[in-house]
Amino acid sequence: MERKCYNEASKCLNVDNMLARCVLFSGVKPEEIRGLMTCMDGQVLHYSKGEYLLRAGDKIDSACILLTGGVIAEQVDYWGNRDILQEIRPGELFAVNYAINEGEVVPSNVVAIEDSCVLMIDADRLVKVCDRGCACHNRVKDNLILMLSTRNRALTQKLRHLSKRSTREKLISYLTEASINAGKKEFDIRLDRQQLADYLAVDRSAMSSELSRMKNEGMLDYKKNHFTLYVRAEE
Repeated sequence: MERKCYNEASKCLNVDNMLARCVLFSGVKPEEIRGLMTCMDGQVLHYSKGEYLLRAGDKIDSACILLTGGVIAEQVDYWGNRDILQEIRPGELFAVNYAINEGEVVPSNVVAIEDSCVLMIDADRLVKVCDRGCACHNRVKDNLILMLSTRNRALTQKLRHLSKRSTREKLISYLTEASINAGKKEFDIRLDRQQLADYLAVDRSAMSSELSRMKNEGMLDYKKNHFTLYVRAEE
């Protein structure tokens, strides 16, 4: 893990523009963002693929924003069984609930699934009233509420996938959502086969077999993480 202060990281990364596209800073000017990062002790951390950002049982006092790459939140039980709780995409906020609630431990691991860049900001300074009463700080707090609402919707969508009875129904639900998010029938997913099986809480071999059957039936085509969905012609 490599750590840099916000101003230092901004010299080698286009962090200002990255954050300008983040919902948390919607309506905030780049120069205002730099001021907020000084106020909120912003730091940019780099993680390699497979590296843990957080482990279950950790305590954290910073809200995290994924700038580049991809990370997942996973729950691993005592016997090593894994369930992927959330796939975190660039621009999304994570761990803020546990950072705000002082003393509460993180219940799951957060792991980089590719080389990733993360901004960490002091959660206490994020949610409390700014001493200077700046309008941009108040806007960020309003945006935070919106982001937490969006995250809750994502968790609700996952519950919809998991509520399906069969592996095929779970795959159809997940791939349909991915297609809608991409806005087209051809798209990539970030999760590999094992991660997708863990996310949907199904056996990997059974899921791979089901994907093969769906492909043979003309419902879809795929190569690694690239999928194309088809509407089958009526026989």
